[in-house]
Amino acid sequence: MLFVTVRNYAAVVRQVNRAERRRLATVHNANVIVVVGGIIRCMMSMPVDIPDLELAHTPTPLHTLPNFQAALQSECGFAIPDIYVKREDMTGFGFGGNKARHMGISFARFLDEGIETVVNVNHYHSNQARFIAAACAKVGMECHLVAFDMVDAPLNGNLLLAKLFGATIHRVPADYAREVADRLRDDARGRGRRTIIYGDHEITDIAGMMAFFMAGAEIDSQLATHGLGGQPMHLWGLTGRSLAGLKLYSNCAGQSWKATAVRYTPLGATVSCCDADAEFAAQTVDRSSNVAEMLALAGGLGIDDVSVLNGYAGPAYGVPDDGVLEAMHMLAKTEGIVLDPNYTGKSMSGLIGEIRRGALDPSVPVLFIHSGGLPQVFAHADKVWHWNGSD
Repeated sequence: MLFVTVRNYAAVVRQVNRAERRRLATVHNANVIVVVGGIIRCMMSMPVDIPDLELAHTPTPLHTLPNFQAALQSECGFAIPDIYVKREDMTGFGFGGNKARHMGISFARFLDEGIETVVNVNHYHSNQARFIAAACAKVGMECHLVAFDMVDAPLNGNLLLAKLFGATIHRVPADYAREVADRLRDDARGRGRRTIIYGDHEITDIAGMMAFFMAGAEIDSQLATHGLGGQPMHLWGLTGRSLAGLKLYSNCAGQSWKATAVRYTPLGATVSCCDADAEFAAQTVDRSSNVAEMLALAGGLGIDDVSVLNGYAGPAYGVPDDGVLEAMHMLAKTEGIVLDPNYTGKSMSGLIGEIRRGALDPSVPVLFIHSGGLPQVFAHADKVWHWNGSD
């Protein structure tokens, strides 16, 4: 395996020509690993330049949770895994969260294409919408957020921050959200502005996986400092793109990282877990193939590379149940770390539940991906305050 350390991709071209990379990859029957600015990229052929605004403040911390682990261990009459946390809540930009990494790649592309206005459609308390507003503020783009559902909900959490970042917010019922977004896009284009709807641009579907493929090297290095380099690890996160990106890195770098994605939105009455899991797997494989092509990787993910955990989604999207509130209180009271009520709270609720029932291999450490989402704690203040297990 070849390691090339450079400051940028142009230097890769100067230092190791294409023929030599191909020869070494063939001789060693392994990936060419390119380290760019401290980030390892697994390449089988010509490295490609993926612009990144680097909005996130990295590396984010990775550390143990000794008090939390001890509290769980005291409940269980059997061995439990060691538990680590990757603090993506501490990326800094836009109030912190994993999507700071996503936006760095998406908005670099938008700038390259001369985009002037971004329209977004999301639930009224969307973390993604907050980050889109923050990124637009950073690069000087006009931002319109179509925020649907609960149009009379109090102005706090992500919605408040998006307003603070300068976004124009349009609160509408869900049935009209796309129609409003289309009209806003067309109006902006009528004013002569290059305008997109965020989710319609191809880069937005894969930016998160790309960003966390690159973050995988950061985690790899940090695990080594904990004496866990090259050892099996159980990545614990959410259904989405970030966890899949880490698993893609693991496969590329030859690491033995298992990935469990907790579902955070309950399924409809007519949708089976098997069907939903199969759909998620197919989407993940398809995205990973696109990422592999863009990054010149040897291949994407397999259908079984990311397992989905059901049963911890609560009554609705954005609504915490008792298990989520317990997880929030437990981690806060043992480690001083805050979880959000919809994403990381549900992920941690799943981790606690699976540990309590003895479903996890105690010999394989767990790395909990704390993806942020903290502004929504305040949107659920009454539930957090009045939870029946609180002091």
